[in-house]
Amino acid sequence: RGAAASTPRLAEPETERLAPQAAPRRPLVTPARLGLLVAALALGLVAGAAVVKWDAAPDRVAPDAAAAPAAVTLLKASGSTAAQPLLERWVTAYAGAGPPALEYAGTGSTRGVAAMIEGVTDFGVTDVPLTEGQLRSAANVGGEVLHLPVAVGAVAAVYNLPGVAGPVRLTGPALVAIFLGKVTAWDDDALKLTNPGVALPALAITVVRRGDGSGATYLWTDYLSTVSAEWRARVGATAEPEWPPTRSLVARGSEGVARAVARTPGALGYLELSHAAAHGLGVAAVKNRQGEFVTPSPAGAQAALDSYGGAVPADLRVSLIDRPGAGSYPVAGPTWLVAYRRQPPAKAEALRRFLTWAVRDGQAHAEGLNLLAVPAPLRPGLDAIVATVTDAPAK
Repeated sequence: RGAAASTPRLAEPETERLAPQAAPRRPLVTPARLGLLVAALALGLVAGAAVVKWDAAPDRVAPDAAAAPAAVTLLKASGSTAAQPLLERWVTAYAGAGPPALEYAGTGSTRGVAAMIEGVTDFGVTDVPLTEGQLRSAANVGGEVLHLPVAVGAVAAVYNLPGVAGPVRLTGPALVAIFLGKVTAWDDDALKLTNPGVALPALAITVVRRGDGSGATYLWTDYLSTVSAEWRARVGATAEPEWPPTRSLVARGSEGVARAVARTPGALGYLELSHAAAHGLGVAAVKNRQGEFVTPSPAGAQAALDSYGGAVPADLRVSLIDRPGAGSYPVAGPTWLVAYRRQPPAKAEALRRFLTWAVRDGQAHAEGLNLLAVPAPLRPGLDAIVATVTDAPAK
């Protein structure tokens, strides 16, 4: 134990602290839009010329009904780094099932949602459902947003303890104490208590945390808020928290966290199970509400989902944090694709085609990634969500 130390910095670009970024503000008249307006006025002077109309998306134009809309050849998406391995598989697999082609960038859930709202991408991928504030912002830009769940994942507590065999056992209160800076060494009595017979080293704990807005951070802080009134009052559940002072490293993206933990003896961080396995990190067993120490797995996420007894909405907008039930892993949650329901006709057709593929053929690609595919009984409800993507009327 000891006083909180200052936060070391990592030199690599992926692990530098990120300054909070406001969503970009779009000018009322952009050069592209001005040019199009001038062209439209010129065309209007020509008898019989087609009329150019604005659609709901910024900086785009839609011709009148007499002109056939151009086919959509590319869908752009960004967001969750937790789901990035799955999306990368989809990019390859859907290349043989399209058009359109699919392009994905793992930017973190927060940025992925912002890009979708602003029309920079066609859909976002997020481990956190949109907040009321985000839904209001979206309503002012493109209207109602759908949430389509495509997988369920677990967030693991990962560590680097050379010479320590087997999973370290951690309780919720112990994790809170570590992330509050109250437990600062691995041989603290609070950790020895749940690890009898394990020679925990007298090694300082270095907390590794995300510096970018992320769904993993939201799920992690939601769990800490659930098990600790102090954490709930001081920090709360959020994708971009004000972290308490601890000895820590700040990383960008799931890969940044994995690399920082892998090269730092004594490190403890949180990230999605798929990334932990890829880097050979130690994965802790976390105590659930049944008193069991459970390591993260698709089976643990399924047990958390099963705790609802089938009474879950098709869009899976439910909490899987600290759910009751044998084998339930306490830090889990769905990943959603989010998009505007109303789309220009050609885009609507392309988006429906891809989303249908994602909830059917695409589910098989979750295998081997430590992700739980959406359970089969829920999939008919996913088809119903996809069917709500409709053509926006011309303006």
